[in-house]
Amino acid sequence: MPDKILIYVMRKFEYATISQVGDLLLHYQKQGMFNQVYLLVSSLGSTKSFSKQIEQLKNANIQIFVYKDMPFIHRKLALVPYRSIARILKNIINNNGSANYIIHTRSALIAYFTMMAAKKDDRLGNIPILADYRGTEWAEYLLFTHMTIPIIREVVDAIETRELLLIEKTVYETADSISAVSPDFRKYLEMMWGR
Repeated sequence: MPDKILIYVMRKFEYATISQVGDLLLHYQKQGMFNQVYLLVSSLGSTKSFSKQIEQLKNANIQIFVYKDMPFIHRKLALVPYRSIARILKNIINNNGSANYIIHTRSALIAYFTMMAAKKDDRLGNIPILADYRGTEWAEYLLFTHMTIPIIREVVDAIETRELLLIEKTVYETADSISAVSPDFRKYLEMMWGR
């Protein structure tokens, strides 16, 4: 029987994500749900702050890969993360052969990056992707944006909000599976994009 391999893709370690994601991946390893678990992350943050958690993951034989990222402006300009994720995924498949893979992504934006990366190789295109919606990225972007020049901020906000909404919709319609962070958020997604 082929190995079962989980590839978890997220953006960067922060205090909330490292405990949530770390606990989830450690649970999978402890339960023996997968023969191998890989974690792809764009940044390990301040490695000193997370060294204990990173060590726990490595001790549980969870392999961590760091992909190249860049600030998001437009989906067609995000070639750096697409290519970097694609390169890592190809290496994982080359090293493991014909296993049963599943890719779990944290957020619609990362799901989109991963889906674009999967288009780079036929073997990657057959791997099911679970897109885990953690929140409305376009709304969070507007809430936490720090640009202070009014007219430029309005133009950039309009472009990025439109792009993130298109990504949210595209991932919702094309991912193999969708999960929502809460029942209320699931209702929001269904209201926005259908059941």
